Amino acid sequence: MSTTITSDEVDRRIEMAAKRVVGAMHEHGLRPPA
Repeated sequence: MSTTITSDEVDRRIEMAAKRVVGAMHEHGLRPPA
């Protein structure tokens, strides 16, 4: 198995992290930056 991370995998991780940040902001009643 290759340990190389594909650009698709990187994009997916960034997207998941972004959604997590936005979700946390919503929980605190804040609006995500446009």
